[in-house]
Formats: sequence, C-alpha cells, structure tokens
Amino acid sequence: MPGDLGDFGGDAPRHDHAPGGTQVRLARDLTLADATLLGVGALMGGGIFIMPGIAAAVSGPAVWLALALNAIVTIPTLLVYAELASAYHDAGGGYLWIKDALREPFGFLGGWMSWFSHAVACAVYALASGAYLVFLLQYAGWAGPDTPAITLKLAALGITAFFVLLNYRGVKAAARTENAVTSIVLVVLAIFLVFGTLALFKHPEAAVQRLHLGDWQGMLPFGFTGVFLTMGLTFIAFEGYEIIAQASEEVRRPKRNVPLACILSVVIMAPLLVWVAILSIGAVQSPDGGESWAWLASKGEVGLVAAAGQFIPFGVGAVIVLVGAMLSNVTALNSTIYSSSRVSFAMARDNVLPRVFARVNPRSQAPDASIVFSGLLIAAMAALLPIEAVAAAADIMFLMLFFMVNVSYIKLRKTTKHMDYGFRAPFFPYLSIVGIAAQVALAVALYLYSPVSWLAAAAWVGVGLAVHYGYARRLSPAPEPRTEKAFDIHAAERRGYSVLLPVANPATLGSLAAVASDIARAKGGDVLLLHVVTVPRATLPSAARHFAEPAKPFMRDAARQFPRDVPVHTVIKIAHDPAKAILETAEEEGTDLILLGWRGRPSLREHVLGSTLDPVVREAPCDVAVYRESRSGSPRRVVLAARGRGKHAKLGAELAGALAKARGTDLVALTVITPSGAVEPEARLASVVADAGIGPWEAQFKTVRAASAEAGLLQAAQPGDLLLIGASDEPAWHRQLFGTLPERVAARAEGAVLLVKRSSPRQRMVVRGVNKLAQAVEYLKPEQVQKPKP
Repeated sequence: MPGDLGDFGGDAPRHDHAPGGTQVRLARDLTLADATLLGVGALMGGGIFIMPGIAAAVSGPAVWLALALNAIVTIPTLLVYAELASAYHDAGGGYLWIKDALREPFGFLGGWMSWFSHAVACAVYALASGAYLVFLLQYAGWAGPDTPAITLKLAALGITAFFVLLNYRGVKAAARTENAVTSIVLVVLAIFLVFGTLALFKHPEAAVQRLHLGDWQGMLPFGFTGVFLTMGLTFIAFEGYEIIAQASEEVRRPKRNVPLACILSVVIMAPLLVWVAILSIGAVQSPDGGESWAWLASKGEVGLVAAAGQFIPFGVGAVIVLVGAMLSNVTALNSTIYSSSRVSFAMARDNVLPRVFARVNPRSQAPDASIVFSGLLIAAMAALLPIEAVAAAADIMFLMLFFMVNVSYIKLRKTTKHMDYGFRAPFFPYLSIVGIAAQVALAVALYLYSPVSWLAAAAWVGVGLAVHYGYARRLSPAPEPRTEKAFDIHAAERRGYSVLLPVANPATLGSLAAVASDIARAKGGDVLLLHVVTVPRATLPSAARHFAEPAKPFMRDAARQFPRDVPVHTVIKIAHDPAKAILETAEEEGTDLILLGWRGRPSLREHVLGSTLDPVVREAPCDVAVYRESRSGSPRRVVLAARGRGKHAKLGAELAGALAKARGTDLVALTVITPSGAVEPEARLASVVADAGIGPWEAQFKTVRAASAEAGLLQAAQPGDLLLIGASDEPAWHRQLFGTLPERVAARAEGAVLLVKRSSPRQRMVVRGVNKLAQAVEYLKPEQVQKPKP
C-alpha cells in the first residue's frame, strides 16, 4: 500500500491559475542530478570540512559515531521532506507546509525560523571561509601563527559583504555552474579519502589505537554526553534536503525528482561524513605524541585541512583540501544567501512581512530588501559570536523548524488526500513521532553546550512573535485550500490530439492560427497557446510572476482569433530559455504536434531557422512542424511533396490530408522528374498517400519535369499553394534540421510552406547528448543582467 511502503510516482505539471483562464507557470531548469548536487553541496558546506575539528573538542575520537547516529536520526525528517516536497512545488519549503497545517502564529514562526536558520547557516560558512583565508595567509607566510581573532572576523564580514553585493546586483551563478564547483569539491574530497584510506590501512594497528576502537573509555573521554552534544552540534550537516525543497519550483518532474534528490543527497553524503571523521583522527598523528583527536580539536574549523597535510604526498595536501573547503563554503554561502532571501520574499508576498521585502529591483531583478536584511543578520551573527556558538544557533533553528515540519506533516497527511503525492513515507505516523522526540532531545542538549545560542534563538522567536501580532496578523489573508483543478480559457475540455502553438505576438499570429485550427479540427483535438516570458538567470522565478501580467490581455486576444469549435487553452510560462520552456511544456502536456512560425532565414550563420526554433526542432518530444506563411496571399491549394516512404513522409501526408479536409481545398501529390530520375515515383507516393487514409479520389497526382528537385518543387508550388515537405530520411548527423533540400525550398518558395518532422526518440537522445557537451562551457560563462522580454 502507498501509505506503508515508500514509492515514487510520475509527475504532473504545476499550474498557477491566473484570472481569465490563463495559466502562469514557472519553467523548471534543474534535473535530478542538479537537485541532488544542490543538496550535496549544502551538506558539504555545512559539515564535512568545518565540523570534524570542532566536534572532536566535544566528543573526542567518537566524532564518527555521533555523525553515524545523526544520519539515522535524520531519516524520519528526510522522508517527511521527501513526501511533502513531492506534492508542494513552491518556493518556501517548510514554511509553506507549516503555514498550511498549523494555525497562527506557528505558520508565521515557521517562515521566521526558516529565514533565520538559513541566515545563521550563512554565518557559519562565512566564519569558516574567514578561517580558511587566515590559514592560507599563515601557510604562505604572510601572517603569523598568533593572528588575532579580529582578523578572522573581519575576513568573514568581508566575504559576507562580497556575496551579499553579488546577490544584490543579481549576479547569481547558474545552478549548473554551482554544480560544477560541487563536482570539483567532490574530486578534492575523493583525493582526501583515497590518500587518507591508504594511510589508515598502512598502519591499521595505530589507527585502531588512535580511534580507541574496542576501548569505550578511551573512545568516549567525555562519556555519551559528549556524543549526544556532538549530535546536536553537527545536525546542520544534514540540512541539505531543506535547500532542495526550497528549489523545488525549479526542478523538472518535481513529483519524482525532488524526493529522490532529497534521499540521494543524504545517501551519498552520510557515509562520506562518517568516513572523513574516521580518517581525520585514525590516519593522523599528533606532532607532540599526544592524542590525535586532541590535536585535531586544537585546529578547530581548519582541522580537516591540517589533517590532509599529513597524509597527502608532495606537501600539497593542505593546499588542495583548503581550496576545496573554500570553494565548498563560498558556494554554500552564495546559495544560502539566495535561499534565505527566498523565504523572506515568500513571506512578504503572503503579507506577513512588510511589502518592502517583496520588492524586486527593476535593474537586477533581485529582491534587494530581502537580500540586504539577510546580509545584516549574517553579519551580526558572524561578528558577535564564535563559530561554535553560531553553528549551535543554526542547529537550534533547524531543529525547531524540523520539529514543526514533522508536526505539520502528521496533520497534512490526513487533510491533503486530494493532493497528488509522488512519494509516501512508510510507518506513518510513528517515524514522525520518533523524529519529533529526537529533535527535542538534541535541542535540549544544545542548551547544555551553548546557552548563549539558545538565547539568540529565543530572542529571534520573541522578535518574530512581536512582528506577527503587531503587523502580520492584521494583514495576512485567510489561507486558501490547495487544489489540483485546472482552469482553461473557453471552459474547454482537453481532447485527445493536442497542438502546441508558441506565440510571441498575437498581431503576427494570423495564418499560423488558421493552420493550428485546421489540424486540431481535423484531428478532433485542441490547441495550446504558449507565451514565454524570458527573464535573466539571476531572477528568482517566484519573483518574476508579475512579468506575466502584461501578457494576459494579448493572450486573450490571441485566443479570440481561433474559431469557437476549436478548444483553445492558454499558458504563460516564465523561463530563462524560451526553447527549453517550449520543450518542457510539450513534455508536460503530452503534446502531439509542436507548430512553430518562421519568417525566413536567420541573421546568424550558426542557426538554420533561429536560436529558438533550432533546438526545439532537434529535441522535440513529439512531431514538429515549421510554417512559413505565403509571401503573396492566402493558400488555396495543399501540395504534398513527400520524399521517400519514411516516417516524415507519412506525417506530411497525414497533415496534408487534414489541412485539405478542414479547408475544403484540393490536395495535390507532387512528383518531380529530373534528368537523374524521379525524385519520388508516383506509385510510391500513392502508397504514402493511401497509408495516410486519403482515398485516390481525394488527391490529384501531378508530375513536374525540372533540372533539379529544388527547381521542380519551386516551379510546382504556386504563390497560392501551401507546400508540405517532410524532413529528409537521411541520418540526423547528415542533415541539420529538416535536410538541405526542404530548408532551401522553404527559404525560396513564394507560397506558404510547412516543413514537418516526425519524432525520433533515438535521434533525440543522441542530439541531446551532443548538445549537453556543447553547452557545458556556456553554463560557466558569466551572464549579463538583462531586462525580461515580453
């Protein structure tokens, strides 16, 4: 049963229903690998480089045991996040779930604590980055061993200011750029693990002695209390799935990929965290002959860097791991500033924070007020508290947030049965109860470790209550019940055959709307009108919804150009890349045909049809047709120039028959005879026409003699004709899109031309692989901020 066993489902598109029937959707750019690496990056930045040295001071050589127990303790909350994130695909994560499940002030406090927990986590990353910078200066001989603590604080504040400024200016690295950095850090981590493991097994007896395996008294110098305190202190290392939930509105197939990414990130990183802790003690020795764990503890947040210097050869170990640690922390810092501002932005959008936090800078398209205030929180925590206390404060806030999420989940499981879940956590509600108990126990332990951190967390909650009762309670609207029902223009029901028609401007829709209507009518289907609002990669998708407002009136105008007997549905999609938005919509809707308009040859030589049309034609998950309207009047005849008996020729015959039937016009099947022979023998052409269900009395067969196939087609296609040409049957690597001949004819013909291509899953897979390689460098290029294109 779904309620008893964890299971993954398929996916459905996310719809944000706008007044007037037009759906506003956000394009999803992140794949399963992207989302998983997002969580892995957060896990690495939050614990793997920072925590071993700090935790060793609390639990001695049992750091690995505390991390292993934490990996077990986090499982209930991980599964809860996986289930809820499979159904809720909005920015906000735990805040939205708490708001939907619990009465105020808990809904507000969920967002308030989520905002603070992300900001405090940023302070941890900033302080660690400052410590790494000071270590680098000392390693280079530019600073002495007794560098004052104020230097570390100033370095942390400088790094914070730099990344707050970057986010303020809208310079947000693309997800794949961050994933490239995460991949580099994983390589650094692999180097550490390989050489550390070799050193460990080179002297296994010494490693056992350093770890005090089998010697409980030696392994637990601070007793089980030390292990318990370390579990609370290192809990931040397992909060990566919250970052994934924050980004769920940008993940493709979120119902499947978001829960998978949450689980995979922990499955990948939990064993690595434990093994790194073992190596950082078992593979090193104290220079003074003392305990390895005591030496590691004396190094604090740079303990892992110092450990690497002992067993990675050629004297470069410390530098390699230092570079990886700095990359990991600054990437986590940048991402968490980004996600922190998302939470405050979402709260302001819900009228529970002042509207200034929902303000979007018109130049950078970034929520500037949210970013600045988050930056002030980060700077205050980094300046006022040591890194141990800051880490404890972050742990407390995440524990409180996860506690509320688990409580919310128990209620939501009973009240949201109408929602479409892609994953169900097992053993409801017992796992959640275990998670709640563990989080309460760890939060109490952190009070024993750092009372000042608890005071900081309590003060923030107190300020939050004051804001709620003094401001938010008066303005926040009543929550609306969530629903999966979709609303479409004309109140039309979706039919079997679907034509996707991207539209940039209804004024230029003209004959393209007529072609789409005729095909849909003949096939007994409907038309989906899609308008893509392009925004820069720096722009928060949730911050870009207002860009859809100017497009709604002209989408209504576009829909009115279709006859009433053809159902029309309208969608506005906010995206970074229009071609990807078209492809994504086709996959979401199960589209049968994508119909694209083409004005003629592009100005750039590297494109055949255009920068948007080319990738759509190459990677379309369905049949695709490109229409170039007549240069001299409306088409009066449909002329079919089928080439071969392949899939493209058959599609051309099907569409030619549908258009001729819908328009009540003549259908002409054309044969061109050249000196080298007939381009398409009439008997074979007749077979293609018959296979399309067109009777011999419904088509006229015409033969034209010409010097070349191109000349014959241009000669036969009169200005009042609509010429249909199927793509060449030659392999994909021999032709660019439709083939040389169809593309040349389409560019030169006086009449209207419709190029058609049947979908090929195998070719599409090859093309996508080649495009991934070609675009890898593009993802690393800095992007200039630009205004959205309507």
